[in-house]
Amino acid sequence: MRFQPRLTEPRTNSKVLSKTCDKIGTIQRKLEHSVRKHGARVDVSAGISQEKQQKLTKLLVKVNIQNSVGPVHVVMSPENTVRELIKAAIEIYVKEKRRPLLPSSDSRCYELHYSQFSLESLNLDEKLLNLVSRSFFLCPQPICLNSSLKNKTKGTEKLPIILGKFMDLLIQIVINLSSFWSKCHLQWL
Repeated sequence: MRFQPRLTEPRTNSKVLSKTCDKIGTIQRKLEHSVRKHGARVDVSAGISQEKQQKLTKLLVKVNIQNSVGPVHVVMSPENTVRELIKAAIEIYVKEKRRPLLPSSDSRCYELHYSQFSLESLNLDEKLLNLVSRSFFLCPQPICLNSSLKNKTKGTEKLPIILGKFMDLLIQIVINLSSFWSKCHLQWL
């Protein structure tokens, strides 16, 4: 035989509830009293023009860098451009010594996208205020990647020749050692 759970009414402590209501009422009265001046309401923002009220002073922008674990947070003026955002994000990434290391710290070698799935990069002269998002994706330009790879592989053209000579040397050593051991083995028998 199963027992049905008892449904009970939620209990409230009337003393706590009345104290909370009293506190809320007191706060409301204090606010009304501080805003009133000689019986008339005072508009707190009356001295500030409409343009200054809506003008943003700083933006918090998140920039995800390709292959990086987390975004870089950049605080910038809305009047700054995408080019300046790229430069600031790279400087912060390098300053924080994040991993993986960037192939280049030159801001001209990077492009900014709305997301990693966006193929079109943002215009470098576009102001941050005009952009739709506050979260972006930074990746190296393919042109700079190819040039940095060429610079890294500059001394590796001779590598196959050197490796070939090294392999020939190893083969000669193995042949000499095997003939030496076979002679030593025959002497012991």
